[in-house]
Amino acid sequence: MQTNITKKEYFLKRPFDFLLALIGLILSSPLWLIISLAILVEDRSSILFTQDRCGKNGKEFKILKF
Repeated sequence: MQTNITKKEYFLKRPFDFLLALIGLILSSPLWLIISLAILVEDRSSILFTQDRCGKNGKEFKILKF
């Protein structure tokens, strides 16, 4: 589905999306902190780990996962 938005609507939408994402991150940060602490206590290992993935044209890259 394709939507046709004007340039004015696009330039208003971008900051609005950014603001909503920022608010979502701020509100969910206590949950992420609790989950991070639970991982540290339970596994006694790093919160993030790397994993090899296959990308465009078969090129491998490393990804950090939570």
